[in-house]
Amino acid sequence: MNIQCNMEQKPEFETVLNLLADIAGYFDALKVNYLVYGSIAYLIFTKDLGLYVNDIDIIVSKDDFDRISEVFANNDLPYNLNITENAIHANHKTLTGNDGKPFDVSLDSFEHYFEGRGITFEDFTSVKIDGAEVKVLPKNKLIELYEGKSKDQIVARQRLETLMRSA
Repeated sequence: MNIQCNMEQKPEFETVLNLLADIAGYFDALKVNYLVYGSIAYLIFTKDLGLYVNDIDIIVSKDDFDRISEVFANNDLPYNLNITENAIHANHKTLTGNDGKPFDVSLDSFEHYFEGRGITFEDFTSVKIDGAEVKVLPKNKLIELYEGKSKDQIVARQRLETLMRSA
């Protein structure tokens, strides 16, 4: 799957996809396993231009938290880090989401949130974003995550239905 960042109808998608490509490049250089999921993966699979993307959700191993934190701290990247036991939230210093909050890159612990749910770092969909390879949770696994949430959340149910219809 190849995505060129030329979505004239939603220019903010270009910014978000470029941020994602940059982060993927840092992770690849460090040999950090990761999987992109959530609304940005939904956007990649559906090309839903009605979507509001307020963050990038990425699954990483808790074992890589220290190295990931160093990358953000040592490369003058424009993020403020909030590190918890099970996630790193990198809040962009200048970009805001459609919700008015700082744009967040959420790096979620595989071990805490996803272990035992049939998700592995070896199973991914490779997506090219302006030439950069990005590893995205496969569509069928994204559907399973939305199925789990759809009982309680209307938005998750709507996204699940759209994912099921998308090519």
